Amino acid sequence: MRCKVKIGYQGIQYSNSEYATKKFIKQMEFLNVELVPLVNSKSVVEALANKEINYGVIAIKNSTVGDVIESVQALQSINYNILSNLDLEINHCLFKLNDDIKIKNIASHVQAIKQCQNTLKVMFPDAEIIELEDTALGAIYLRESKLSSDTGVICSKEAGTSKELTLVKENMQDIKGNKTTFIIFKMEE
Repeated sequence: MRCKVKIGYQGIQYSNSEYATKKFIKQMEFLNVELVPLVNSKSVVEALANKEINYGVIAIKNSTVGDVIESVQALQSINYNILSNLDLEINHCLFKLNDDIKIKNIASHVQAIKQCQNTLKVMFPDAEIIELEDTALGAIYLRESKLSSDTGVICSKEAGTSKELTLVKENMQDIKGNKTTFIIFKMEE
């Protein structure tokens, strides 16, 4: 029996990084894979350095707002080899708890907030911005009342619908064709 290949990724279930990881698995024809959600880039790099995972997947650059700073900083601490990269079109969705809610706060990962900043200024000029470690966490936190009920969350459509949230708007990103580059990498041998 083959050993299970462990791939750690920045994010959690229904995050864009999870989607990228699944595309890498198909592209590289990996078999017997365990996905390990690690929320942020630093955790992916640490798990790789500690040999808890075989490969890591993180976002490194976005076509709208540039480098993913948390990933750039995390990668500085190790020697690594990039096995492949891919560009994914990212469509951010805005969700709220239910139809009766008036949104006063917006919560998401800093990258998503930056990619939607002009749209947010028009739609919610006075909203307080709440930065989270991952876009998909916003859907969980809103459903579990870890965010106030007047919060809107920016995440993937799958993350919001999986928590039975109310879709406010699809394609929140400022620029059509908004793409993020993801890499799959391993420790240098």
